[in-house]
Amino acid sequence: RHDGGIREMLEKEVERLGAAVIHSDPLYFASEGENGSTTRVEVALQWTESTRETFRSFANGIPTHDGGSHEAGLKDGIAEAMLAYLTAHDAIPRGVDVKRGDAREGVVAVCNVLLSEPQFQGQTKEKLNNPEVRPLIVSLAKKEVEQTMHRVPSTGNAVAMRIIQAARARAASRSAAQQVRRKKPIAHR
Repeated sequence: RHDGGIREMLEKEVERLGAAVIHSDPLYFASEGENGSTTRVEVALQWTESTRETFRSFANGIPTHDGGSHEAGLKDGIAEAMLAYLTAHDAIPRGVDVKRGDAREGVVAVCNVLLSEPQFQGQTKEKLNNPEVRPLIVSLAKKEVEQTMHRVPSTGNAVAMRIIQAARARAASRSAAQQVRRKKPIAHR
């Protein structure tokens, strides 16, 4: 429970991870059942220097530790928004191949959905299975994240540089692993 809602929860999660933040103001957006939907969505997220992504998701206040359609939709929306932003600003250097995972590296996010009829996988309610939620959140996240990046250039540029750095690190890691595999083992006699 967090009195400040998911914004406070995000702040505590970033603090718990101990990773430096890339941009000072976290992104926050919500949807109140748009386009005839009864589904309400609330998201808070921030990019950090962490090398992994951290997503906390809830459906009707129930923690969904294994994620589900809402978390998958948020991940897709973030990746689509940032790839569109990088393309629009011609920010991807020649020879750098940016993947969807690079766009999410370092993201700490909290997602809460309120549904009239949630469908959970299993009795422990660890994963949300409502398929209609995914495209709704993809669309919302893509629109909100991309608009924020354009509206706040300092945030957009900082996150873009973070994504390029992640893509370069991934390529360097893959290259180093290939170099190690190419070396022949020395036979002991």
